[in-house]
Amino acid sequence: MYGWLPVTSLMQVSTGVAATVNDPYLGASAGLISDYDNKSGARNLLGAVGYDIDSSNRLLVYKYVQIISTAKPSLIVGPVYFTDNTFQIVSPVSTEGAYGVNGVAGVLLNASATYNNYVFIQVWGFLAAMVVAGSTAIGDALIGAAGNQTTGRVAANTAPTNTVLAMALTNVSSTKSDVLITVGLGGLV
Repeated sequence: MYGWLPVTSLMQVSTGVAATVNDPYLGASAGLISDYDNKSGARNLLGAVGYDIDSSNRLLVYKYVQIISTAKPSLIVGPVYFTDNTFQIVSPVSTEGAYGVNGVAGVLLNASATYNNYVFIQVWGFLAAMVVAGSTAIGDALIGAAGNQTTGRVAANTAPTNTVLAMALTNVSSTKSDVLITVGLGGLV
């Protein structure tokens, strides 16, 4: 069962699982996308934060956002970037982000999401098998990198060069690593 932080006590997870939410955007004429409005298709206040506890009793924190892009690349479970200073709209393309690779917002969980729709991104907690840089090792900091949902790595015990998205919990295997997402601790949650 989902629990939500006090600010968002009325969060709705339309599919029952945050990782599969793809709430349809009904068009600009239907309502404002930056405010809660049933006519826009959003089921929650954009930017709202909620949490869940997984089967291993780990805290997972999610943020409800709209995903947009002019380039519209194929999506993966990977980083997305804030496109403006409302921290409610994200893009999978680092150059479409308002702050470049330092504006990493979290990890898009639904690789089947439709552009312009509303989704949850994960901003804190454990995530299994995220696509990472090829030489990732345990303890490496994972940062946003130029491109479409690309991560870079900073070796463990080295000062990060950009905003840290996550920490690698396992060595890379077949381009994936288990991670602890930490970007939400940076104050943008």
